[in-house]
Amino acid sequence: MCRRLFNKSFSEQLTFIRIELAKRMLAFSNKRIEQIAAELGYKNNSSFFTAFKREVAITPNDYREQHGYRLAHQHINDN
Repeated sequence: MCRRLFNKSFSEQLTFIRIELAKRMLAFSNKRIEQIAAELGYKNNSSFFTAFKREVAITPNDYREQHGYRLAHQHINDN
């Protein structure tokens, strides 16, 4: 069914959804990366980092630095 709907296997679609959620969580929260990985169902940080880097081409840490929370957090603290 996933193949017909999304042109992806179930595991490919699950990975896609997890990584999209991870990107949002990295950009818009101050949760620890380990916590994000666990909430998204990864059994360990290594598998999360590997999947994230394979899909996004950068590490979760680099993604957060480039897209995220640090800048939003600074803005909140400046007020």
